[in-house]
Amino acid sequence: MTNKSLMCFVAVAVCFGMSGCSEKLPDSANKANSKITVQEKAKGNNAEPVTATDKALKATPASKPAVKGVVSKAEPGAIPSSQPAADMPDSGHFGAKFTMTDSMPLKAVFDAGEKYVGKMVKVEGKVQSVCKKKGCWLVIETNEETSRKARITMKDYGFFAPKDCDGKAAVVEGSFSRKLVKEPMRKHLAEDGGKDPSKITGDVEEYTIVANGLEIKK
Repeated sequence: MTNKSLMCFVAVAVCFGMSGCSEKLPDSANKANSKITVQEKAKGNNAEPVTATDKALKATPASKPAVKGVVSKAEPGAIPSSQPAADMPDSGHFGAKFTMTDSMPLKAVFDAGEKYVGKMVKVEGKVQSVCKKKGCWLVIETNEETSRKARITMKDYGFFAPKDCDGKAAVVEGSFSRKLVKEPMRKHLAEDGGKDPSKITGDVEEYTIVANGLEIKK
Protein backbone atom coordinates (compact mmCIF):
# COMPACT_ATOMS: atom_id res chain seq x y z
CA MET A 1 0.00 0.00 0.00
CA THR A 2 1.42 3.35 -0.94
CA ASN A 3 1.92 6.08 1.60
CA LYS A 4 -0.86 8.11 0.01
CA SER A 5 -3.31 5.19 0.26
CA LEU A 6 -2.29 4.53 3.83
CA MET A 7 -2.94 8.13 4.80
CA CYS A 8 -6.39 8.04 3.22
CA PHE A 9 -7.23 4.82 5.07
CA VAL A 10 -6.18 6.32 8.43
CA ALA A 11 -8.25 9.47 7.83
CA VAL A 12 -11.38 7.45 7.03
CA ALA A 13 -10.86 5.28 10.09
CA VAL A 14 -10.45 8.33 12.31
CA CYS A 15 -13.66 9.86 10.97
CA PHE A 16 -15.64 6.68 11.58
CA GLY A 17 -14.16 6.37 15.06
CA MET A 18 -15.14 9.91 16.07
CA SER A 19 -18.70 9.48 14.90
CA GLY A 20 -18.98 6.15 16.64
CA CYS A 21 -18.17 7.61 20.12
CA SER A 22 -21.41 9.61 20.14
CA GLU A 23 -23.55 6.70 21.29
CA LYS A 24 -27.35 7.03 21.30
CA LEU A 25 -28.68 7.71 24.80
CA PRO A 26 -31.32 5.34 26.17
CA ASP A 27 -34.97 6.55 26.11
CA SER A 28 -35.05 6.96 29.92
CA ALA A 29 -32.11 9.34 29.82
CA ASN A 30 -33.70 11.35 27.02
CA LYS A 31 -36.94 11.65 28.98
CA ALA A 32 -35.04 12.78 32.08
CA ASN A 33 -33.14 15.38 30.07
CA SER A 34 -36.41 16.55 28.51
CA LYS A 35 -38.01 16.90 31.95
CA ILE A 36 -35.04 18.87 33.25
CA THR A 37 -35.16 21.13 30.22
CA VAL A 38 -38.88 21.84 30.70
CA GLN A 39 -38.41 22.62 34.37
CA GLU A 40 -35.47 24.88 33.62
CA LYS A 41 -37.52 26.74 31.01
CA ALA A 42 -40.42 27.09 33.44
CA LYS A 43 -38.07 28.30 36.14
CA GLY A 44 -36.57 30.80 33.76
CA ASN A 45 -40.03 32.15 32.96
CA ASN A 46 -40.91 32.46 36.69
CA ALA A 47 -43.66 29.86 36.18
CA GLU A 48 -44.36 26.97 38.51
CA PRO A 49 -45.23 23.50 37.22
CA VAL A 50 -48.99 22.84 37.11
CA THR A 51 -49.95 20.14 39.60
CA ALA A 52 -52.98 17.87 39.71
CA THR A 53 -54.32 19.97 42.63
CA ASP A 54 -54.10 23.13 40.51
CA LYS A 55 -56.09 21.44 37.76
CA ALA A 56 -58.75 20.30 40.26
CA LEU A 57 -59.10 23.80 41.71
CA LYS A 58 -59.52 25.27 38.25
CA ALA A 59 -62.18 22.70 37.45
CA THR A 60 -64.15 23.45 40.67
CA PRO A 61 -66.89 26.04 39.95
CA ALA A 62 -66.68 29.20 42.01
CA SER A 63 -69.40 29.76 44.60
CA LYS A 64 -72.16 32.08 43.42
CA PRO A 65 -72.47 35.48 45.12
CA ALA A 66 -75.49 36.08 47.33
CA VAL A 67 -78.42 37.55 45.44
CA LYS A 68 -79.64 40.72 47.02
CA GLY A 69 -83.26 40.60 48.14
CA VAL A 70 -83.45 36.83 48.57
CA VAL A 71 -84.56 35.81 52.04
CA SER A 72 -82.30 33.50 54.01
CA LYS A 73 -82.99 31.97 57.42
CA ALA A 74 -81.45 34.07 60.19
CA GLU A 75 -80.66 33.41 63.83
CA PRO A 76 -83.33 34.49 66.33
CA GLY A 77 -83.13 38.25 66.82
CA ALA A 78 -81.17 38.85 63.63
CA ILE A 79 -82.40 41.27 61.02
CA PRO A 80 -83.28 39.39 57.81
CA SER A 81 -82.83 40.59 54.25
CA SER A 82 -84.79 43.18 52.29
CA GLN A 83 -87.68 41.00 51.10
CA PRO A 84 -90.55 39.66 53.23
CA ALA A 85 -90.75 35.90 53.55
CA ALA A 86 -93.56 34.29 51.56
CA ASP A 87 -94.68 32.28 54.60
CA MET A 88 -94.42 35.08 57.18
CA PRO A 89 -96.63 34.39 60.21
CA ASP A 90 -99.29 36.94 61.19
CA SER A 91 -97.85 37.30 64.70
CA GLY A 92 -94.56 36.93 66.53
CA HIS A 93 -91.29 38.84 66.85
CA PHE A 94 -89.71 40.56 63.87
CA GLY A 95 -86.38 42.33 63.57
CA ALA A 96 -83.80 42.56 66.34
CA LYS A 97 -84.32 41.43 69.91
CA PHE A 98 -85.65 44.04 72.32
CA THR A 99 -82.98 45.70 74.45
CA MET A 100 -85.35 47.57 76.78
CA THR A 101 -87.09 45.64 79.55
CA ASP A 102 -90.21 47.72 80.19
CA SER A 103 -92.71 49.05 77.68
CA MET A 104 -95.32 51.79 78.07
CA PRO A 105 -98.54 52.66 76.26
CA LEU A 106 -98.16 54.88 73.23
CA LYS A 107 -100.55 57.28 74.98
CA ALA A 108 -97.94 57.88 77.72
CA VAL A 109 -95.37 58.95 75.14
CA PHE A 110 -97.79 61.47 73.61
CA ASP A 111 -98.87 62.73 77.02
CA ALA A 112 -95.23 63.51 77.85
CA GLY A 113 -95.06 66.14 75.12
CA GLU A 114 -91.60 66.43 73.59
CA LYS A 115 -89.88 64.43 76.33
CA TYR A 116 -89.27 61.35 74.20
CA VAL A 117 -88.55 63.00 70.85
CA GLY A 118 -85.16 61.82 69.62
CA LYS A 119 -84.99 59.02 72.20
CA MET A 120 -85.38 55.26 72.24
CA VAL A 121 -88.79 54.05 73.36
CA LYS A 122 -90.58 50.76 73.77
CA VAL A 123 -94.29 51.29 73.30
CA GLU A 124 -97.54 49.37 73.06
CA GLY A 125 -100.37 50.20 70.68
CA LYS A 126 -102.95 48.76 68.31
CA VAL A 127 -102.17 48.36 64.61
CA GLN A 128 -104.41 50.81 62.77
CA SER A 129 -103.04 50.15 59.25
CA VAL A 130 -100.16 48.39 57.53
CA CYS A 131 -98.47 48.46 54.14
CA LYS A 132 -100.31 45.91 51.99
CA LYS A 133 -97.50 45.56 49.45
CA LYS A 134 -94.62 44.45 51.65
CA GLY A 135 -95.40 45.24 55.27
CA CYS A 136 -92.61 47.82 55.27
CA TRP A 137 -94.50 50.18 57.60
CA LEU A 138 -97.47 50.18 59.94
CA VAL A 139 -99.38 52.73 61.97
CA ILE A 140 -100.16 52.09 65.62
CA GLU A 141 -102.70 54.08 67.61
CA THR A 142 -103.56 54.82 71.19
CA ASN A 143 -106.52 53.21 72.92
CA GLU A 144 -108.58 56.39 73.19
CA GLU A 145 -111.86 57.71 71.87
CA THR A 146 -109.90 60.09 69.66
CA SER A 147 -106.82 58.05 68.94
CA ARG A 148 -103.37 59.43 68.32
CA LYS A 149 -101.08 57.66 65.90
CA ALA A 150 -97.43 56.96 65.18
CA ARG A 151 -96.07 55.55 61.94
CA ILE A 152 -93.60 52.70 62.36
CA THR A 153 -90.88 52.15 59.78
CA MET A 154 -88.22 49.43 59.90
CA LYS A 155 -84.61 50.37 60.51
CA ASP A 156 -82.51 50.09 57.34
CA TYR A 157 -85.50 48.47 55.61
CA GLY A 158 -84.22 45.34 57.30
CA PHE A 159 -87.43 43.50 58.28
CA PHE A 160 -91.18 43.60 57.72
CA ALA A 161 -94.49 43.40 59.51
CA PRO A 162 -97.21 40.92 58.60
CA LYS A 163 -99.45 42.48 55.95
CA ASP A 164 -102.62 41.26 57.68
CA CYS A 165 -101.90 42.40 61.23
CA ASP A 166 -104.55 45.17 61.25
CA GLY A 167 -106.29 45.46 64.63
CA LYS A 168 -103.67 43.41 66.50
CA ALA A 169 -101.77 44.60 69.56
CA ALA A 170 -98.15 45.53 68.88
CA VAL A 171 -95.01 46.31 70.86
CA VAL A 172 -92.40 48.45 69.12
CA GLU A 173 -88.87 49.40 70.16
CA GLY A 174 -87.07 52.17 68.30
CA SER A 175 -86.24 55.85 67.95
CA PHE A 176 -89.17 58.23 68.40
CA SER A 177 -89.34 61.44 66.36
CA ARG A 178 -91.63 63.89 64.61
CA LYS A 179 -91.36 64.93 60.97
CA LEU A 180 -93.21 66.66 58.17
CA VAL A 181 -94.64 64.33 55.52
CA LYS A 182 -95.21 65.92 52.11
CA GLU A 183 -98.39 65.35 50.12
CA PRO A 184 -96.76 63.16 47.42
CA MET A 185 -95.40 60.83 50.09
CA ARG A 186 -98.73 60.76 51.87
CA LYS A 187 -100.43 59.72 48.64
CA HIS A 188 -97.84 57.01 48.12
CA LEU A 189 -98.33 55.69 51.65
CA ALA A 190 -102.11 55.74 51.25
CA GLU A 191 -101.84 53.68 48.06
CA ASP A 192 -99.54 51.18 49.79
CA GLY A 193 -102.09 50.91 52.58
CA GLY A 194 -104.91 50.08 50.17
CA LYS A 195 -106.60 53.49 50.40
CA ASP A 196 -107.61 56.01 47.75
CA PRO A 197 -104.67 58.45 47.30
CA SER A 198 -106.90 61.01 45.55
CA LYS A 199 -108.50 61.80 48.90
CA ILE A 200 -105.16 62.83 50.41
CA THR A 201 -104.30 66.54 50.31
CA GLY A 202 -101.66 68.72 51.91
CA ASP A 203 -98.67 68.12 54.13
CA VAL A 204 -98.94 66.88 57.72
CA GLU A 205 -96.68 66.34 60.70
CA GLU A 206 -96.41 62.77 61.89
CA TYR A 207 -94.90 61.07 64.88
CA THR A 208 -92.74 58.17 63.80
CA ILE A 209 -90.75 55.36 65.30
CA VAL A 210 -87.86 53.83 63.38
CA ALA A 211 -88.09 50.33 64.78
CA ASN A 212 -85.23 48.00 65.61
CA GLY A 213 -87.67 45.30 66.65
CA LEU A 214 -91.40 44.65 66.55
CA GLU A 215 -93.74 42.17 68.22
CA ILE A 216 -97.24 41.46 66.94
CA LYS A 217 -99.51 39.81 69.47
CA LYS A 218 -101.89 37.01 68.52
